[in-house]
Amino acid sequence: MSAWKTLKEQASSAFDEWKTENPDQVLDDTPFWTVGEVWDHGVVKDAFYTEASFDAIINFSFRKNIMNISILPKLYAFMSDTMRKDGINVMSYISSHDVTLYTRSNLIKGGTALLLAPGTIEIYYGDETARPAAWPDSPYADLKLRSDMNWNSMDEKVLAHFRILGQFRARHPAVGAGENIQISEKPYIFARVYESGTYKDGIIAVITEPDRMVDVPVSSVFENGESVRNAYDNSTMLVADGKVTCSSGSTGTILLEENTKQ
Repeated sequence: MSAWKTLKEQASSAFDEWKTENPDQVLDDTPFWTVGEVWDHGVVKDAFYTEASFDAIINFSFRKNIMNISILPKLYAFMSDTMRKDGINVMSYISSHDVTLYTRSNLIKGGTALLLAPGTIEIYYGDETARPAAWPDSPYADLKLRSDMNWNSMDEKVLAHFRILGQFRARHPAVGAGENIQISEKPYIFARVYESGTYKDGIIAVITEPDRMVDVPVSSVFENGESVRNAYDNSTMLVADGKVTCSSGSTGTILLEENTKQ
């Protein structure tokens, strides 16, 4: 633990020195960040945070849990509440070279679960394109999970889904860092709200069955008369009686944000 802590201290010092000497190349004021891989680690505060000073640890439990998408409401609530209470961060994934590839036929749901997860996420290359496994006769199990990138056979529907969710997540710190507020379990509707100083960010997401019209209560984030946008299909609507009505589309996904292009 002391060696990891020393590495973090020295790397942070070197990073700060580099920023001082290269001000024109500095992108932001984010400090040096470390993530640790501790086999089978979950969402729990332990010595890897308190003694080794890691900023995040890979969350091995996420992939196992979302094999059953129905427990997503409990999983998101547990992750968000634990990380906020204990002041920690985890990095979740659904596929890796060590374990398996997430079911290729279910990457829409798997991608939704991952890209809307609290904390930090990592996308294993090719999950966003439905890259297939390869070399089935290889005696090395992990080699099958390291196939060439499928540049010429990408699943465009999966890729479009990951792009929309990824860009939505990038626009909204609330997705990863905000408080998780469950609004409804069936259909699953939740808000994420983040505040830091004078900065505020809030979103509402719906994960449900495809091709349904959903009445979405939004008063935890948006006010009556406010214009909101469903970032998934670019539709806009005004909040009335504390709710909006949206189509869940072909993937069962609704992503509500403030409509800044009125």
